[in-house]
Formats: sequence, C-alpha cells, structure tokens
Amino acid sequence: MSACAFDIMTGQPIGHAGARPGPDELGRHGSSVLATMMSASRALGLGAAVPDMSVTLGQHHLLLRPLPAHPGAALHVVLDKPHVSLALMVLQLRRLDDALLLAARLPNSAQPRN
Repeated sequence: MSACAFDIMTGQPIGHAGARPGPDELGRHGSSVLATMMSASRALGLGAAVPDMSVTLGQHHLLLRPLPAHPGAALHVVLDKPHVSLALMVLQLRRLDDALLLAARLPNSAQPRN
C-alpha cells in the first residue's frame, strides 16, 4: 500500500512510494513508534539499538526497520494483509538491505549507472 524512508530523529520523509498513508504520516508516526520502542528497550536494560519490528493489525501489516546502509534512516511500510506474505516481505527487505550495503561499499566509479 505505502512505504516511506524517513529520518529517525525528525520523522522527515526521505522517499515515498505508494498511496496512503502519505509520506508525512508514515515518517512522523514511524519516528514516534521507534522512539517509544527504543525508550522501552533502554528502560528494560535491553540496549538502545534501533528496533526491527513488524505489527499485524486487522487487515494490515506494519514494518519498521532501520536502513543499515543509511545510519539514522528507517523504513516504514504498510502492507495489505490479505495480499502479502509477511515472511516473504521480510525476506525481500533483508535482500534489499544486503544489496544496499554492497552498493554503499563500492567506489562511485564501480556503482551501476541508471
């Protein structure tokens, strides 16, 4: 349905694809949820790492995860539950993480051009 990369601290959208919710909502709420989860994690003595989380609501899956190739940024995704396998989506996002990390390590001259 919708996906947004956003700055974790400010909630400002970096990029967006999909319909609704829009980028401002996804960024703002994603930042808020991550801040709450990080606070709870610290309070429980579990560390302060940015969480990778999925939540299933009625007809939707919500995914929130840091973008390893872009420290300080995260991805907030809203998926239509009846049409998406959550397990396959998480697998695809991990593959995307690997590809982005590899691209970040390549010198500018070796990166593929569009």
